[in-house]
Amino acid sequence: MWEVDIETGTKKKLSDECVFDDLLATENYLYCYRKDYLLPRGMANDWYKGYSLKQIPIN
Repeated sequence: MWEVDIETGTKKKLSDECVFDDLLATENYLYCYRKDYLLPRGMANDWYKGYSLKQIPIN
């Protein structure tokens, strides 16, 4: 996952992990949600245990 400054075009790597179901950005953090499935993804997407949350600081 990368942060890109649109004005200058500079890139900054935020995280090696980039597979998430939903993202929420605030002024200081990027919150990345991912569903934890009971079975492998794609087999029974209606069955999940809960969510995992990763909080990535944005400088």
